[in-house]
Amino acid sequence: MDTLIGCALAVCAVYFILPDWESKRISKIMTNALKTNRLYLMQIIGQYRVGKKDDLAYRIARRDAHNADANLSKAISNMLAEPDRYQLPADECFRFLTLNHALLSYISALGAHRQRLEDESIHLLVLEAHRSINQHIEVIEANLGDNLEDITHTTVDQFDIHRRLSEWRDEDDRSARMVLQQLHLIYRMLPEFQTLSSSLKQTKALEDKATES
Repeated sequence: MDTLIGCALAVCAVYFILPDWESKRISKIMTNALKTNRLYLMQIIGQYRVGKKDDLAYRIARRDAHNADANLSKAISNMLAEPDRYQLPADECFRFLTLNHALLSYISALGAHRQRLEDESIHLLVLEAHRSINQHIEVIEANLGDNLEDITHTTVDQFDIHRRLSEWRDEDDRSARMVLQQLHLIYRMLPEFQTLSSSLKQTKALEDKATES
């Protein structure tokens, strides 16, 4: 009887007094998913200069990105099992998860390729596109963080990367076209990621303020 009473008290304490709601951690899990994808892409882009190489850093970055994506999916599922008042908007969370799945698939397609680019102009465009994508994702990561200050004004590349990526040439070899197409798909996703991150940050801030009051 004492054991049963102790277990009941422990359950009540965890659920009502010291709850560890998944929604409190989900922003960090989303941030980590984006960060690991960004680092995975960084490892891949570096190999378009020297050629395909499955070194330890590349394999760790690939593993971390897939693990973070799985963790995000699990966290959202766990959050939906919690009381409604502690949940973040399900539609936005699922949309973020879908975008992260797609982002990882585009990066994985680049990772499966990784052939050296002989055309110097194509290689420079790839580097510029990656630099812009990397900075955009860093801004989105910061928006999902605990800092409530709006940082959407952070400066990113001024090159018209979107247009240049979409205008690959028919005479480009198949390898170059594939790389530019995948980067273009990634680039097109970034505005929606930005919108979702800002919306989720505002929702979390309102919930935190309501909890404090």
